[in-house]
Amino acid sequence: MTDVQCDLADFQKLSRQNNGKNYALVAIDVLSKRVFAEPVRTKKSNDMIDAFEKILARMEMHPHRIFSDKGTEFCSKEIMDFFRKKDIEKYTATFSEVKASLAERCIRNIKQRLYRFMSEKHTLKWTEALPKIIDAINHSKCRVLGGLRPVDVSFNNAKKIRENGIWSYWQE
Repeated sequence: MTDVQCDLADFQKLSRQNNGKNYALVAIDVLSKRVFAEPVRTKKSNDMIDAFEKILARMEMHPHRIFSDKGTEFCSKEIMDFFRKKDIEKYTATFSEVKASLAERCIRNIKQRLYRFMSEKHTLKWTEALPKIIDAINHSKCRVLGGLRPVDVSFNNAKKIRENGIWSYWQE
């Protein structure tokens, strides 16, 4: 893993049913499309750092770069110091039109699955379903990866995926 995009999914309307968790920090590896997510109470630096610590602990290797939008939750001095200590380069979109598009699309996918789950189970507890949904996404075949699952991408096959990438899908 080298590059990761991240963004926050907003669940403020459901915080009372989820122990005060208002957001989910979502990170997606750009190459493998592997998704990581962690519920967060607030956008404050200490909550964000805790969430990033948990996400980084689940990654096989720390990313070299993290890209996000200009949200203050990603640009505070404490967050920047945290990334510096972890030797992670932090990039921020310079224009409001530029977003962490992979992360935003991933959030849309997660929310669709969460709301379907909550509707079927008659519950509003998204924090309980989030790990299962992330696991399901990571174990689903991805056409951009030529039919591989995100969990199947490793350092051994990363070069081949990087070389072929989406183009192998379009050439079929």
